[in-house]
Amino acid sequence: MRIAILTSGVLPVPAVYGGAVENLIDYYLDYNNRLGLHDIDVYTVKPAGVDCPKQVGRVRYRFIDVTSLLARVRRKLRNMFLASGYYNYFINYFYHRCVQMMAAERYDLVLLENRPGFALDMRRRTDAKIVMHQHFDSLNVETYMSRDICRSLDAVLGVSSYICRRVEAIGTPVDTYVVHNGIDRELFTSATPARREDFGLNKDDFVMVFTGRVSPIKGIGELVHAMTQLDALPQVKLLVVGGSFYGGNVSGDVEFYERLRKEAATLGNRIVFTGFRPYSDIPSILRMCDLSVLPSTCQEAFGMTALEAMAAGVPILCTRSGGMPEICSGVARILEQGADLADRLRMNIADLYIDANLRQSMSHKGVERSKSFSKEQYSAKFLATLEQICS
Repeated sequence: MRIAILTSGVLPVPAVYGGAVENLIDYYLDYNNRLGLHDIDVYTVKPAGVDCPKQVGRVRYRFIDVTSLLARVRRKLRNMFLASGYYNYFINYFYHRCVQMMAAERYDLVLLENRPGFALDMRRRTDAKIVMHQHFDSLNVETYMSRDICRSLDAVLGVSSYICRRVEAIGTPVDTYVVHNGIDRELFTSATPARREDFGLNKDDFVMVFTGRVSPIKGIGELVHAMTQLDALPQVKLLVVGGSFYGGNVSGDVEFYERLRKEAATLGNRIVFTGFRPYSDIPSILRMCDLSVLPSTCQEAFGMTALEAMAAGVPILCTRSGGMPEICSGVARILEQGADLADRLRMNIADLYIDANLRQSMSHKGVERSKSFSKEQYSAKFLATLEQICS
């Protein structure tokens, strides 16, 4: 097959700047090249200051300049004088340039990475199969023009059954396929544990870890409140790894982040905030911890943080959130969401602290379960599903 992939238009592929979605794209592109399967063109923003090859194996990278002065001027002019499109003017410009570069090409399948709005215009430009790879809960009954988007698509690949159900609830027939994400398990199973003293922690502490964006919807507020009720267990510590936005503490959640730190300060050194840490640090940090707590109050599309903790052998306490149970049912202790979540977190943390044998069992089961979510299995199923759609 000849496949065109339109990335999100924010971070580049290859994932030289990181990004969960971009890493997942790298996984299946590498798998495709190793097996020599398909001819793939990847339309992606050009990374500034990084030289990337334009072709690797059967994958060709079509880089789009969005950062130079000329690109910024063109983007502004287009926004002033032409129809704005589905997204903001930055993303719309990226899509416009993709379309220009694709005009001379012919593809069997066009894959949209997490940009459902692109389908509306793409449908009138190609007779290729148009497939949406849906990573977030951004295509549902509340999505603007959701029915028209579904009519423009041939299929949706959802990262969880939860995401597929959200698409199906729109009520406009479109084929949906579940392709769970995968991770590079070796990073997490073989990482050397970080040194606790580097985080102000003691060897004998019971260290819980929260990894991810420090935002109200992640349940971190409830977790910190639960910690304030664990006075009888001073050796229980909480390590909060992440900022209030991807890549740092810059977003509308900064005020929440600062309020949280003030509440945590009443506990002295029992809660440690690391701020943003690069993804390469996460495996070692997880490997030094006793319990991963993921108390989301929103509906998670997948649960990558749970999968990473499982691979690292860390027991998990989480909420029944979106696609999370699909990843760790039978492995983690799963709590229902609700107003009394902080109290139930407190009780379950105390219970798991006491029961070392249970934690050991959860750790072993988690490592075994994570084997079903390797990057190789993900890539193989992903590309096989695309072949099925085109057959």
